[in-house]
Amino acid sequence: MHKGMILVACLVLLCLASTSSFASEAIERKYQEMGGPTGPLGVPVTPEAINPDGVGRRQHYAHGSIYWSPTTGAYVILPGPFWDTWAAYGWEQGLGYPMTDEIVNPDSVGRRQHFQHGHIYWSPYMGAYAISAGPIWDTWAAHGWEQGILGYPTSDAYSDPLCGADGRRSDFENAYFCWTPTEAKVVAHLTGDTTCLYGAAQCNRCVHNAENAVSRLRTGHSSTIGFGSNTGEVFQGILFPEMKCSKRKRECDHMQGIGRVPGVAGETWIVGTVSHPLVGSGHAGFFLANVFDNRVGIDGKGGEAFDHNDPQRGFRSTFRETKFWYPMKGTDHAGGLQMLGKTLVVSAHCTRDSACRGNTFVDFYDLSQLGIQFRQHRLFLDGSQGEHNQYPPGSSHNGRATASAVVRLANGRYLMFVLGDKSLNGWLYLSDMTSIHGSTRWHYLQEWTAGHVLPHAQLWRGEPQNVNFITDCATGDIYVVALGNAGFIPEVVPIVPTQLGQQIVSLYRLIITEERFYASDPSHGTLFREANGPAIRFELISSKELHERWCTLRAGGSTHVTPSGELVVYCSSYQVVPGDNLVVEEWSP
Repeated sequence: MHKGMILVACLVLLCLASTSSFASEAIERKYQEMGGPTGPLGVPVTPEAINPDGVGRRQHYAHGSIYWSPTTGAYVILPGPFWDTWAAYGWEQGLGYPMTDEIVNPDSVGRRQHFQHGHIYWSPYMGAYAISAGPIWDTWAAHGWEQGILGYPTSDAYSDPLCGADGRRSDFENAYFCWTPTEAKVVAHLTGDTTCLYGAAQCNRCVHNAENAVSRLRTGHSSTIGFGSNTGEVFQGILFPEMKCSKRKRECDHMQGIGRVPGVAGETWIVGTVSHPLVGSGHAGFFLANVFDNRVGIDGKGGEAFDHNDPQRGFRSTFRETKFWYPMKGTDHAGGLQMLGKTLVVSAHCTRDSACRGNTFVDFYDLSQLGIQFRQHRLFLDGSQGEHNQYPPGSSHNGRATASAVVRLANGRYLMFVLGDKSLNGWLYLSDMTSIHGSTRWHYLQEWTAGHVLPHAQLWRGEPQNVNFITDCATGDIYVVALGNAGFIPEVVPIVPTQLGQQIVSLYRLIITEERFYASDPSHGTLFREANGPAIRFELISSKELHERWCTLRAGGSTHVTPSGELVVYCSSYQVVPGDNLVVEEWSP
């Protein structure tokens, strides 16, 4: 053999030996980092082997494997969803070699592992799926990865005619991508859970033909389900002592939300939130009242509208029992509410930095057992989720939470909208779990302003301070029902019918757009910053004026979805003062 050929052969063998030595050392070092035979990998079950590409090395253990390449180093692949997904893509000849071990995601729920040509993401409720490197990864990253509006991946790539002959489709929790090796287009769509039964825990029944739900409400027709002398007595005897109110006018200020408790105790209980005008008092809260009265034909059987069989209006004495008063410690203003199944969701704030220290929060209360209600969860709106405060640093309080709306999404997680001060801005959050309890975390998605109402901000009508989410049964589309009124004059005491203004119910569909812009509130000199990526907007669908002289939707309203899937709207009289009566009205189709 020629001397030159011998030299080359020796160099190749030396290189291979050197590579094998480097690989062995790297694999052994990684193995010891993992704890050796007493660690999670266990004992070796194969010797080190050369991979089919002739470059990398691998070694298998009782509970996992270590893969090495000269460009990536040595990393662990554990059996289970990551191994199975990597294998389905062709191991190192598909997604490439691992570039990390498994990593816990920022939400502390899911996990991920990065490879040379892609990434595998896993969540306990979605499973493990691969995302190819390139445009689809870059676009998802720009939208906030798994903590953004789009959520976790829910499929691997597949062909779909919607994406063209050369395109591929990948699905995510709230969107799908059409992509090619050179570009990716996101088609985002929030979908609510349409499978919830009436009265289910932490989930509301969907609405049939939700787009026309508001227009089906009977204009100028409401049923008075709470009125009369005994009402005043009940409130004087129970609410006012608990709220530490005197008998002077305006001492207990006003109602803020009134709603129906579904699936509990004969379906005849309502819940109402009450504010306290003494700033910093910390004495606001909510009450539960039974409105059943078979003497006047108001039954609400099975959760349907209370007065659905009696078209005649009339003032009736129907509050038979006020069972509970629950003080919300740390607030003097209990805000608008939404019932999420048997869970009461209510926002609250303290208007001065005194006894309640400027707190702004959203509370979740389990009302499934009357009298044993307990707080399941509290979310402080203090900027810790990433949202910015409504007021400059050093101000007397962090901001205000006027109302809250929550909906269960089709993927089981929850979307929450918190309406802020003066109804002109708010925040959107996504839960990290498929149930709400003390450990639930909320990922801040974006700030919302009235400028996000399409086609223009002037369509955010009536300065609503009660907002609820509903879901369409057929499409899963999510809508906001906003309750407000025009011409409302809360400073006039006592409240008289002419000062209540025109009651306005507006329906907005949630859509996701790629528009990005900023809006400012000159009254606070605050710039509303918006996160990069797609933004949730409210598209006006319909708006209706409901003529009623005795109650206000803006400060004392809510919605209810009946077992048959119809939308019902409640409102109450504004003031709650000793000696006065509380009026509760119901609008139904």
